[in-house]
Amino acid sequence: MAAKQKSRPTYAEIAKIADVSEATVSRVLNGDTRVDADRVKAVHDAVEKLGYKKHRAASALASGRTGLIAVVIDDDLSVFQDPFWGVVTNGISRVLMENEMQTILLVAPLDKLDSPVAHYLQRGEVDGVSAASDFMADGIHDEVTDVQRDSAIRCRWAQPGA
Repeated sequence: MAAKQKSRPTYAEIAKIADVSEATVSRVLNGDTRVDADRVKAVHDAVEKLGYKKHRAASALASGRTGLIAVVIDDDLSVFQDPFWGVVTNGISRVLMENEMQTILLVAPLDKLDSPVAHYLQRGEVDGVSAASDFMADGIHDEVTDVQRDSAIRCRWAQPGA
């Protein structure tokens, strides 16, 4: 029989330990600067004590932001043999991590408008798109641009001289 997993700490548990309301916990964890410094410290101390971690999916529902940026590459996986692309994707990932965002790598035929990756991007499941190709179909680029108008990041790039 599998051991029961410990449940995630709740706002109610954090509030009880910090001796504040759940609304105050919410304001502190969502970065509201209008909370008294002593209460902010109490909430952060309770968060640390309980080991609370933000639930990415719940945060995405509440904020409309996923914290994910898609790096889309063509389905020709020979791209991984060229060190240029490794340097570029490493740079993108580092910058995103410094800003509490994550890279999601998507491999797709970039010349097709009707692909699972195109549909994934059009549904807004990422905050932005960086396409690792100079031949992304204009149709996909236009569709993604239309849907991702408020993106955190959106760009197309290609190897110099290619």
